[in-house]
Amino acid sequence: MSKPIRLAGVIRESIVDGPGIRYVVFFQGCPLRCIFCHNPDSWAFGSGTRMEVEELVSKIVALRPFYRKGGVTLSGNMLKYGSEGAKAYYETYVIKPEFAAALLRRLKEEGFHTAVDTAGAIPLERCREAVDRADLLLLDIKALDPALCRTLTGSDGAGAKALLDYRQAQGRFRQAAQAAETLYGPDHWECRVAREHMEMARRAAEAAQQRKGG
Repeated sequence: MSKPIRLAGVIRESIVDGPGIRYVVFFQGCPLRCIFCHNPDSWAFGSGTRMEVEELVSKIVALRPFYRKGGVTLSGNMLKYGSEGAKAYYETYVIKPEFAAALLRRLKEEGFHTAVDTAGAIPLERCREAVDRADLLLLDIKALDPALCRTLTGSDGAGAKALLDYRQAQGRFRQAAQAAETLYGPDHWECRVAREHMEMARRAAEAAQQRKGG
């Protein structure tokens, strides 16, 4: 059984965090320091509201009719690890991925479409279960260049690239593009974004191959 986690808050009717109307869960505590962050109040590890998996699931289930064509998105640092002392490290590196995976499992049991929105700052071996359990991954790549990414966020972005490679190997970007085109048609913004992400992943893979060859 996963331990309770700190939440920064929730949004009950979002239309920008995945397909349809969505319940968005924002987790508290982030080691990144993005200069363009619109939620700096979520950085601190010690604040937020503690909540158990079943407590959160019950709140979402009570609003089920709103999300029949949408779902639930986990966002705001639940797959990121901390560097502000041992307790913060344990809560973010160990508890958060376990909580996210347990919550995603329960939401799937309840029949909800699920998504994970992350910058991928945690090592893949820690977040793999949560990522694999989600129906959709929204991967926020801050910058492909490590030096630029470090300037913008304080991290070189290696975790995000590893997660990108992992999903690309699974063919999940192509699946997302095809699913979006089936639902909305090829000119919908989600289809364009999916194609742009696929092209970005292709260019990144080519650049990596050229570096190895050089």
